Amino acid sequence: MHTQPAQDQRRRRWRRPVTLILALLVLVGGGWAGYQTSQLIQRIQSLKARLAQAQALAGQPPAEMDLAQIGTLIKGARDDSVALSAAARPFLAVAPYLGWVPIYGGDLQAAPALLDMSVELTTAVATGLDSLKPLEAGVANGTSPSTAGQALAALAQAAPGLEQAGGHLQAARAARQKIDPQRLSAQTASLVAQADRALAWLGLAIEGGLILPDVLGLNSSRQYLLLVQNEDEIRPTGGFISAAGLVRLENGAITEQHFEDSYAVDDLQAHAYPEPPAPLFTYMGSELWLFRDSNWSPDFPTSARQAAEFYRLGRGIQVDGVIAVDQRATQLIVGALGPLPPLPGESQPITAEGLIGKMRASRSQDPNAFKRKDFIGQIAAALQRRLDQGLTRGDVVKLASALRQGLEERHILIYLPEPRAAQLMAAQGWDGALRATDGDFLMVVDANVGFNKANALVEEKVSYAVDLSDPARPEADVRLTYQHHGRASQQSCNIRAPLVLDYDMMAERCYWDYVRLLVPLGSQLQWASRHPLAGEETLSGQPLSGETESQIESGASDKLAWGKLLLVPVGASADSRFVYALPASVVRREGSLRRYSLLVQKQPGTPAVPLTVTIALPAGAVVASASPTPIAYEGGQVRFELQLRMDQRIDVRFR
Repeated sequence: MHTQPAQDQRRRRWRRPVTLILALLVLVGGGWAGYQTSQLIQRIQSLKARLAQAQALAGQPPAEMDLAQIGTLIKGARDDSVALSAAARPFLAVAPYLGWVPIYGGDLQAAPALLDMSVELTTAVATGLDSLKPLEAGVANGTSPSTAGQALAALAQAAPGLEQAGGHLQAARAARQKIDPQRLSAQTASLVAQADRALAWLGLAIEGGLILPDVLGLNSSRQYLLLVQNEDEIRPTGGFISAAGLVRLENGAITEQHFEDSYAVDDLQAHAYPEPPAPLFTYMGSELWLFRDSNWSPDFPTSARQAAEFYRLGRGIQVDGVIAVDQRATQLIVGALGPLPPLPGESQPITAEGLIGKMRASRSQDPNAFKRKDFIGQIAAALQRRLDQGLTRGDVVKLASALRQGLEERHILIYLPEPRAAQLMAAQGWDGALRATDGDFLMVVDANVGFNKANALVEEKVSYAVDLSDPARPEADVRLTYQHHGRASQQSCNIRAPLVLDYDMMAERCYWDYVRLLVPLGSQLQWASRHPLAGEETLSGQPLSGETESQIESGASDKLAWGKLLLVPVGASADSRFVYALPASVVRREGSLRRYSLLVQKQPGTPAVPLTVTIALPAGAVVASASPTPIAYEGGQVRFELQLRMDQRIDVRFR
């Protein structure tokens, strides 16, 4: 009878302390959560303040940036990121389940990866800056020949720290791969885009710092073959090889440089030279493949290896790499360091504005076959004298900017066979290699085979139309337009006319262009315009039907090339057209969307060629995203108007 009251009494005795314990836990948990929340808010506000500081610093001229201030800012951002990650960690367990939250659901879902990327990225920068302190102190006020070796030695000593920074960078990239920018809010997506640029820049800085000591001859001298290309006589890697230079580097300084006419390199008495590529034999009558024509492949590593081999045969010298430059590259460098001292026998300094005109005029002054290009070595010597004077920090920044522009616009190409250096050059696209892509690909490669400088007066335009109305059977239509701006004359295009030495007269000649169109392997040519030539217009004296030739392009197993000879008379224009079926793989499924991507690779040495791309979509298709921003989207077509100043990527997603 007393059992139930006794049980109730025991329950009451336990209920009171349990309730008290639970109340204490709620109070402590609430206090802890409040404390953690306040920590989160403080760290977020601190990071925002540092971001504002970073954006203000980014607006300053690079030469005026305070490196110590940047270092302090980065370390503070790293500390804030680490503390924020620690404070937020208990809340991050539920982050993957918050994608449903309006507007910021994607941000919340990506929060763990965003925090990891922030921690690793700022740690990578801070670690790299710490390792470079000796170098920073040595070149704070600029460089001179005496400090170049010291700077390289300091850079070599920083290698362990740079390797460590590289490890953090890899971790930041891994975190970045987990983030889908399409799901982020506009503000967060913008920050991630800035982080992407920082990741790319930091990767270049770290890898560059690791390879530079060896590349610039810290431990042993290095010698490089310099191909001086003339884009007024365009060839696949940027221009006809006018001259060859051998440059020796030791401890970061140029210890020797020698330039000679490209015609003087070959040693035909001591070595047997191979047969040339077929177009050189057919259209230029070349019976041997020689140094001056070694850059026939549009894949620069392939051409560079061929040039290095011909140089070894002709001069008995094995080089450590090959660098190609054209007139525009020289102009950029002189613009950064000039004006330069006058050339021998002249009173006016060398300026960027007058450089190309001076180079063209100098080409005409001496009829001696092997002295007409002496000015190339004279300009190189003037540049070396300028470097020997030492560079201020502002000079270094301007030179670095000029070199980067030259590399990105394909006026400078670098082939380095050492694996780590080659990987860096390829990652940046600075090696001039034919680039791999898992989508569509287009490259127009022109080669002047007319023994003249007509490209100084020829303008080119490219129009590319892609029909995706049936995504399983995509088709392409390429139209090339060439306009010769020379003074029209009544003279016929006789390729066997006597050669002249005056540069302007060589430019006022008809343009014989062996044009190649590089497309994805698996494409099928359906129709191409023909360009017949009369007997007097060919070197053999025999008329040509103007048919298109097909081949697998050297240096790229995933590319097909179609080539044909095209003639553009002085003062006239000419059009050429290719119509072909693309492989179905250029359109890919991505969930509920279809994606078409296109890489248009720029030919080195060319100016900013106007490029029009029109993409016809299936009936009723809706564009989900397009990059870059199209100029028009109507009638089921997406249209882009671009300048091919550098490689262009186009990406369209549709449903």
